[in-house]
Amino acid sequence: MSSGAQAHEGNNVAAKVAEVSRLAEKLGKDYSCLVSALQGVAQRSPDEGMAILEKVVDATVASVGSLVEGRETIFLLGPRGAGKSVTANWLTGIEYEFAAPQNAAPETETDSDTEESEGFEDPKLVPSSLEPFRQGGKGIDSVTFLPHAVALPDPRQIAANGGPQIVLVDFAGFEDSSGPLFRLGFDIAFRKLVAMASTAHVLLICDVHAEASRWLGLEDALNKTIRLLPPAGMFRSGNCKVDNATGCTVLIGLTKSHAVLNTLHKFAQFKKKVRGKKPNGFSVPFPCINISEHMMDAEGKPRRPTENEQLNGSKYGRTALLCEVLAASTIPMNDHDRR
Repeated sequence: MSSGAQAHEGNNVAAKVAEVSRLAEKLGKDYSCLVSALQGVAQRSPDEGMAILEKVVDATVASVGSLVEGRETIFLLGPRGAGKSVTANWLTGIEYEFAAPQNAAPETETDSDTEESEGFEDPKLVPSSLEPFRQGGKGIDSVTFLPHAVALPDPRQIAANGGPQIVLVDFAGFEDSSGPLFRLGFDIAFRKLVAMASTAHVLLICDVHAEASRWLGLEDALNKTIRLLPPAGMFRSGNCKVDNATGCTVLIGLTKSHAVLNTLHKFAQFKKKVRGKKPNGFSVPFPCINISEHMMDAEGKPRRPTENEQLNGSKYGRTALLCEVLAASTIPMNDHDRR
């Protein structure tokens, strides 16, 4: 029996082992079975598999639980390389700029959070300072393995230091390659963390280049999202239908459209695709935003996180994006969920 984790290209085993080991040392816990599973050691019995699953859940919750518990929290979800970590870093106040083009440089594969699509390479965003959320990419397994969290001032209230705070959590990618036990453990831990928060919101990140694969990445992300967070009107099982009081609303954010000349057309097409998708036979009513419009100014240059502006009656910038997520996404939790 195996957890499915293998030491192969695309699975950053060493970084994951180091991350789990640091957490074990910090908390004084034994995560040795997780380390063995990450290194590809096969499980000899179902009991060993269950032990790994329990440790995945425990480690995932422990990594950010102290910040999330009792606080209003935004969870960033999405496939590897979609731009979760860049979005999260910018929301915490990290400034980005475009890297200078390298003339006549040979074409090489990139490990960055931006990827080539149909022969076009996006302008690469590089940070101006150390990033609290680490970046991965599609060509490699994301270095965001366990979730990472940062507390931020509540953007809806102007307060001095010590005022109300919200928490931003960059959650592990949907396509983590560590194996099915790890993916299942992440799903269980996510529901636990949502229940620990005083109020939970979700921003589902999607890359504009998903269009190149006929939006299959978007459909996969939506399928997983509605399984974890069923919206109103969806049938859970049999004739059990999710009602308006318990239905979840996730905000979907489009990234990397700063590189696309016909951005408005692309975003309109993106929203049409979202509303036309019917994962599990259900038409998804989730609202959509263009994150690049907030991160880039009218000239297409990276906007400073402290820079907020109003254009044609709409607000753009870090504060506006955070407020939009907090207003548009709702994840109701009943007493049973919180136990």
